Amino acid sequence: EVAPSTTYKEPLTMLANLLLNHAETNLLVVGHCDVTGTPQFNKKLSLKRADFIKDFLIFSPVIARVS
Repeated sequence: EVAPSTTYKEPLTMLANLLLNHAETNLLVVGHCDVTGTPQFNKKLSLKRADFIKDFLIFSPVIARVS
């Protein structure tokens, strides 16, 4: 599963607010997973997780209010 648990929204919204107040900040988003799957599967899963967070931040309601 790519989407994190439902507890992700509050901290990511807080992060989006922080980024809005510090526009000079660069952020590197990295996904992680356990070693349950094959290396190829885990790499794809890690990238999907990182992309999910990136997209959440880019399209968050916080960012959309000022765009």
